[in-house]
Amino acid sequence: TLGMSFYDKRKKHFNGKGISGGYIKLLSPKKLLWHLDEKEGIWWEVEGRDDIEKVLPIGFSVPEHAILTKEE
Repeated sequence: TLGMSFYDKRKKHFNGKGISGGYIKLLSPKKLLWHLDEKEGIWWEVEGRDDIEKVLPIGFSVPEHAILTKEE
């Protein structure tokens, strides 16, 4: 499992800096599991900071959970 930061060109989380919270997992040599977790990403960004008020989820412009299959 690989953690990641995701940059959504349409939604522009945190002014385009991207959002952590999600992972890519190798299921087989030809399949990947792609999972984005916006609530976790928001938590990582705002936890312990006093200069940011409440941040609401805005969603993603791509699927949040998908299995990607390599085609030959």
